[in-house]
Amino acid sequence: MSAGAGPLTGLAPRWRTHPWIEVDARRRGVRACWSSAEACLVLTGFVDDRPGMPTPAADQLAVWGIGAPVAAAELILDVAERGQFPGTATGPSDGSVVGGCVPRGMPVLSSAADHPGLPALLTGPTTSDWDWFSTTVAPAAHPGEVHVRELVSGTDREAAARCLAEANPHAEADPWAQETRWWGYDDGSGLSAVVGAHVRPDGWELGGIGTLPAARGRGSAGALVAVATREALRHADRAALGMYAHNVAGRALYTRAGYVVGQEFSGWRTLPS
Repeated sequence: MSAGAGPLTGLAPRWRTHPWIEVDARRRGVRACWSSAEACLVLTGFVDDRPGMPTPAADQLAVWGIGAPVAAAELILDVAERGQFPGTATGPSDGSVVGGCVPRGMPVLSSAADHPGLPALLTGPTTSDWDWFSTTVAPAAHPGEVHVRELVSGTDREAAARCLAEANPHAEADPWAQETRWWGYDDGSGLSAVVGAHVRPDGWELGGIGTLPAARGRGSAGALVAVATREALRHADRAALGMYAHNVAGRALYTRAGYVVGQEFSGWRTLPS
């Protein structure tokens, strides 16, 4: 077992090269990492990409589990017993765990009273199930791409925000955010679907995917995802996205575009919603 508050290079190659580690962990700011043969834990800063959310404090942290559910539970309890989780009765005082995600299906952990070094958050019920997807293969051309254009101007971004507010009001992406690029689908009758991408050197992350209810079922989302994914892979080795596990239509869409599940998560969110 490896452990420590050092860089990700301290992890075994299996975990250091895991797609989620390569793309997502780095941007969150890694504080500590631990691993066993079948699971890995990463302690990061807390990041909330939802539009309008306040910037979390520097001492607000998140725990991320990768790998097999049972092994992740065992690793969490081992780290707790060694008093290495901050903000617990036996751990460091330089932060507190306010969120995180673990492999879906992980056994319920016993209470913090039984394990003083266990963050209380990890003993409560999770609030959402979601999947993290990625791809390194550019999708084939989609016939609807003729109607896709990049949204660059302020007028375009305003139109994207209006479209997204109706098409996907809970999207954790903001057309006005810096370091994002956006595309829209317009067949001559106005903007009916959009997709955005966070531009990051270790891998672009698609988000804000939404189609107006009246325009669904016409292939617009498929065309947008194909264009955005190919552009992402022109600049980075991997494109990624997250999706709530119950989104059957989204799963089919992303699978057709070549995305594969890198980790099934269950997670907690405790900051303002």
